[in-house]
Order: sequence, then structure tokens, then C-alpha cells
Amino acid sequence: MPVLEPYARSKVENERNLLELYTQKQFPVVIFRPGIVLGHGGCPLHWGVAGWPYPSVARLWGSGNNRLPIVLVNDCVDAMVRSLNVMGIEGRSYNLVGPPMITANEYLDALESRAGIRLRRIATPSWKYFAESLAKWAVKKMGRDHDLRRPTYSEWEGRTFAATLDGGRAQRELGWRPTRERATLIREGIHDPVDEWFEPTSPHR
Repeated sequence: MPVLEPYARSKVENERNLLELYTQKQFPVVIFRPGIVLGHGGCPLHWGVAGWPYPSVARLWGSGNNRLPIVLVNDCVDAMVRSLNVMGIEGRSYNLVGPPMITANEYLDALESRAGIRLRRIATPSWKYFAESLAKWAVKKMGRDHDLRRPTYSEWEGRTFAATLDGGRAQRELGWRPTRERATLIREGIHDPVDEWFEPTSPHR
């Protein structure tokens, strides 16, 4: 399983550096924070939906029953293009998420049905992920890795998406209208990538 936490920290640091350029040197910065991006060209075994220790095993973040902050890739592009024609938004940040319509388990249902496969799903509570990461941290600490950062429970709990993300600012200020139809989300965000990824075996090709 890849270490995702440094990726999240790098995004925070990058945003901080960009905003410093804006405040100190008037560098024209607009920050976008996409949710779980789905669509053409993407792998349907998405790490925002679950962990994938093997292609046939989906290790869920929590129960997998919270609604996900999904956004279609075409909707992301639309928001970014719209921002080019909106004045006075430098220094602002926008969450790019559509209405929460499906859970991780519903995503996997659609994936399995389209691909004609069965996945092993493992619901994994945040405390278990945290305990595992803490144990790894302790072992590496004994190896005198002084650059290690102690993991926190909140980092793992955040991956369950128990709290929702709000994309309302992008809609109000950019005139952005993300996909609101569940059928469209499933077709473009799940079915299309499945058809691309599982082309030799998908019953729908």
C-alpha cells in the first residue's frame, strides 16, 4: 500500500508557497482542490474510493457507506476554463466537488457489474489503519529515521469522508455547474473507465 500522507502534506505545502507568491509578489494564483476525480483515462481501481493491495481486493476507508466527494474530469476542466474569464479571484481557493451521490460500496457495485468481476471488499475502521501506521512509524523510529512525522488518527478518519466537502463557492463565483445526474456520473465516471481498463473482458464492449 503506498504512503499517501506525504502526498497530502505536499499539497498543503505547495498551496502555502503559491499563496506566499501571491501576497508577496502579486503572482496571480487561483487554487483548485478537486475531490475524487473520475472519467475518461482514469483507472477504475481508484485510491480515493478504496485501498488496493491487490487488483482483486478493495480495502475500504471505513465502512464504505459515506457519500463520496466525486467530480468528473470534464467538470474539473470546465471550472478551470471558466476561471480564466472571471476577474478578481486571484488568491482564492475552490473545492471542485459535485453533489455527493454515491458511496464507495455503490461505486464498487457499479464497477463489478460493468466489468463482470467480483472484488473482495474489506471494511477497515480508521483506528485499524492508524494502529498499523503507528506501528510502522515506531519501527522506523527505532531505525533512527529522524525525518519521520508521527501519524495522526485524523489523517485516516478523513479518508472515510464522514465530513462533506462544499463546492458551492465555485458554483457561485465561477458559474460552475457540475454534473448532478447520478446516471451520468456512473456512466462517465465508472462505466467509461471500466470499459477502457477491462476492454478485453468487459461484457459491454
